[in-house]
Amino acid sequence: MNTQELTSAHIYIHLSANGDAIDAEYFCSDWCHRSWCNDNGVAYEGWNGCHEVQAPQFCSGCTEQI
Repeated sequence: MNTQELTSAHIYIHLSANGDAIDAEYFCSDWCHRSWCNDNGVAYEGWNGCHEVQAPQFCSGCTEQI
C-alpha cells in the first residue's frame, strides 16, 4: 500500500535553451502562477493546473502550503 500524500498544484516549468525541463515552480492557484510570472519577468504560458504532486509543497507565489 502506498501512503504517499498527493496534492493538486499549478506548475511553471523552467526550460533549458534546448527545451529540456530543468526545474519547476509550484503554485496554489492560477492567480499566484500569473503573479509570479509577472513579478519574475517570465511569460505566462497559460493555465497549467490540476497536476498531482507529492505533498507537502509550498506555493512559489504566496509561500503558503498547497
